[in-house]
Amino acid sequence: MSNNRIRRSNTIQSRRIWIIAAVCLVATIFGFVFVFLKNRNIQLANELKETEKVLAEVSEKNRQLRLRVQENKSRVVLQQRISQFGLEMVDISQLQRQNMPAGGEAVAIRKERP
Repeated sequence: MSNNRIRRSNTIQSRRIWIIAAVCLVATIFGFVFVFLKNRNIQLANELKETEKVLAEVSEKNRQLRLRVQENKSRVVLQQRISQFGLEMVDISQLQRQNMPAGGEAVAIRKERP
């Protein structure tokens, strides 16, 4: 009978050891997952920071280009460019527009003044 008591007590102790080992294993796995997710979060935060820097640079360039476009649309600048290229201005009231033929180019004809 003493052998049975030893076997029974050993199974209880070995069962406890297995339970403790399983709990430690699960806790270790949760720890690794937590560390992995934390590192991933830090990595994504760094990527977001870099993306925001690039976005700020692009926004600044875009703002500068808008200002340039507005400046170049002004009448004074356009007149300077026209004179620079040696072009002549034609008043729109002097033009008669015709519909563009199929597959052709638009044609503008000068109206004769009476």
